[in-house]
Amino acid sequence: MHAFVDFTVPDTSPDEVLELFQPLVPSFADIPGNLAKIWLADADAGRYGALYLWRDSEDMQAYLDSDLWQAVQEHPALADFDVRRFTVIEPFTKATQPGLTIV
Repeated sequence: MHAFVDFTVPDTSPDEVLELFQPLVPSFADIPGNLAKIWLADADAGRYGALYLWRDSEDMQAYLDSDLWQAVQEHPALADFDVRRFTVIEPFTKATQPGLTIV
């Protein structure tokens, strides 16, 4: 199970975005059930986001119901959130992840 999240960081340079995110990184290091968070950037468009890989849908939902996720959504520098939930197609993923074991 994974979720893709993206959002805008209006009127902020790429360097300012990195400075904004840096203190947040430790908060995401130990989320129960989160196998990985891949930070994403389309700096030219001012869009940023993440691909989260979860152990199961219950862990993902617990995060989406958490104070941490609420704080992210309420951060004054972030806007236009789009959260999409996906399931991993395991047979294909196992066949195409030679350098990274996800499932």
